[in-house]
Amino acid sequence: MSEDTTNQFTTCSFVHSLDASFGCISIGIATASFIHMLSFPWWMSMITGQLLLATTLLLLFFPRSILVLCVFLLSSLTFWFQRLPFVPNHIFFEMLIHASMIGTVLTVGACNWKKRLPYVELRAAIYEQMRPVIMGSLIIMYLFTVLHKLNWDFLNPAVSCAVSMHKELAASVPIIPSSEWTQWPTIIGTLLIELAIPIGLWWRTTRVATVIFGLLFHWFLALHPHGGIYSFSHLLYALYAVFLFSSHDNPFQIWQRIPRFGVLAAKLTAV
Repeated sequence: MSEDTTNQFTTCSFVHSLDASFGCISIGIATASFIHMLSFPWWMSMITGQLLLATTLLLLFFPRSILVLCVFLLSSLTFWFQRLPFVPNHIFFEMLIHASMIGTVLTVGACNWKKRLPYVELRAAIYEQMRPVIMGSLIIMYLFTVLHKLNWDFLNPAVSCAVSMHKELAASVPIIPSSEWTQWPTIIGTLLIELAIPIGLWWRTTRVATVIFGLLFHWFLALHPHGGIYSFSHLLYALYAVFLFSSHDNPFQIWQRIPRFGVLAAKLTAV
């Protein structure tokens, strides 16, 4: 096999890996949208909410369609913009992510307008530019979460939201201890965990371990009875995908290489 043929094969494989990742992140944000609807029933009484439901379904069925993705992002931004300023923090964060995604699509599309790229290559180019934006946004979000907790009220066990949330969680899950001795570990542990996650996501060698740790941490938080918390957890689950696979990885081929027992374990863990 000649060097040119080898390079062409490598480039083709790289493009298809990015294309598969494009579909993967589309499915992730679509399922996150469904979870938001389960958590916040506002959409039922609004036309824009019904439109968001329709575009979410479309994106699930056509995850590799650039047009469907754009329509979904626009409908999501329109619906949640109508709810401002009465939206949870993580929904506002998602709005920023969606705005950056649609901005990336428009920018890449404009830059490649005259090249007439095949749709596979166009999706690959979009994801290649979209991935670092999502990664950077998630790391900044975690750091800002730590920053805004650095105040006297959060460090005061009598009024700390970490302590009150822990008590509410313990009331729903009796095996979780809620005695007075848990208050300071809860406060300090929250700060350390939310600082460790962005640091771990920054370094390539620690990303997989950090994602697993983050999945477990947010799964624990999702046990809280407030719907907005498991909505936030699922949003992060969807965005973690960009850290699990490098630009050269095809997520669907990696899934196929996992032994059957591992696939079964992964599905049970997801449930």
